[in-house]
Amino acid sequence: MKIGIVGSGHIGGLIGTLWARAGHEVLFSSRNPASLESLVRAAGGDARSGTPDEAIAFGDAVLLSIPFGALPEFGRTKAEALRGKVVLETGNPNHKRDGAMAEAVTRSVVCPLKSGPP
Repeated sequence: MKIGIVGSGHIGGLIGTLWARAGHEVLFSSRNPASLESLVRAAGGDARSGTPDEAIAFGDAVLLSIPFGALPEFGRTKAEALRGKVVLETGNPNHKRDGAMAEAVTRSVVCPLKSGPP
C-alpha cells in the first residue's frame, strides 16, 4: 500500500518507519524534505521524502500527524486533495501548544471509566 505521512516527527516518523519495514511504500513529508534524509534511510524499504502535498497525492492512505491546533485549517485547505483517501489522524489536544482549543476539547470529553468530565 502507498502511505503518505504528513508530519514526520516522533509519531509520524515511528509509524511510517514501521509501515516501511513491513513492506509498504511510504512517503514522509516536511516543508523541508531534505531534513528527512536520516529518517528515510532508517526506515529503509521503499521509503522516500517529499512535501506534504506530495505525500497526500502519493498515498492511498494518509497519516496526519500534525499539531492538533493545525487540523481545522489543514482540513479546510486540503479537503479536496484528501477526498477518497483513507485518512488516519494522530493528534491530541495539548494545552501548552494548542491553547484555548485544547482546553475546550478537554472539557468536552467524558471518560466512560470515570463519572463525569476529566
